[in-house]
Amino acid sequence: MSVTRSFKNWVTQINYIKMNLTEILNWRYATRAMTGEVVPEAKITAIVNTTLLYLTSSGLQPFHLFLISNKEMKKKIFLIAFNQPVVEQSSHLIIFAAWDSYTTERVNSHFAYINKQRRMPDITANKFREMLLTLFETQTKEQHFNHPAIQSYIGLGYATIAAANQKLMLHEWMVSVQKNQMNYWN
Repeated sequence: MSVTRSFKNWVTQINYIKMNLTEILNWRYATRAMTGEVVPEAKITAIVNTTLLYLTSSGLQPFHLFLISNKEMKKKIFLIAFNQPVVEQSSHLIIFAAWDSYTTERVNSHFAYINKQRRMPDITANKFREMLLTLFETQTKEQHFNHPAIQSYIGLGYATIAAANQKLMLHEWMVSVQKNQMNYWN
């Protein structure tokens, strides 16, 4: 295949993606209530997988996703989520829990996990990992808190697009959750 033909195919694909994404986003709208219909697991899996594929700053994905469908758990969350009916009405909740700080343990654990998944030696990304650790040592607690929160919001954007692609509504609500509230859910 010639370079010109390959480039034309690439441009055609990009134009299709742009058109398709615009159609998806035009379909999406804010919800005030849920129908109570149970969302098929395949659609939930597609949303979660798309969200986890998003490229975070430094590649650390400084948040955890919690997928909740248990009614009792949703009731507990409802009580601390400003009594929003959609919390109990939805078949699933996807909660983004941002890291409260960057720690050496978290960074090292993330790199060990990635290296294991890619079947690469631990030393593969050592210079990058050490550069990140040095950077994080110079940052304030506020920076450590704000950066993962911003990354979580970007992840929420991806989840919203993924939900719209599945023709599902994703009620967008995010709040900073204190550790004592997270413990309340356990």
